[in-house]
Amino acid sequence: MLQACTPDDASRPEIIEQFLVDGVASILRHLLIAGEAGLAPTRLPSLSAFLQQPYLDVWSV
Repeated sequence: MLQACTPDDASRPEIIEQFLVDGVASILRHLLIAGEAGLAPTRLPSLSAFLQQPYLDVWSV
């Protein structure tokens, strides 16, 4: 899924991508269960940074 934006020489194991997606899904699920779905847009910057971090570390090497 996210491998399309990974540099060719720095692929990430598929399990890392699954952890990232599961983490975001879990946070959004908790918001929905708590009746706070309206807060989801305020979490987007943090969730986006969370998803990008493993790839940003690769590019900064």
